[in-house]
Amino acid sequence: MQLQDATVGGNQVEVVESFTYLGSLIHVSGSSEPEIKRRINIVREAMFTLDQNIWRSSITLETKLRLYNACILPIFLYALRHGR
Repeated sequence: MQLQDATVGGNQVEVVESFTYLGSLIHVSGSSEPEIKRRINIVREAMFTLDQNIWRSSITLETKLRLYNACILPIFLYALRHGR
């Protein structure tokens, strides 16, 4: 898809394929797929950080389970309820 500049109210503006607005990715296609992929990558990075800094640390198993129940389990339950 070839994007070109446009004129709005006499001002030259750049036409872009996507941009972030109020924390969400807005894509020219109107699809939410790029935003979903972006959020999956954010979660993947967070889980990698948890893996390196929490799960493999000397923190007690009880604390790890509390973190799992508070932070991870709700995400899985949400995904199950909404068929993802």
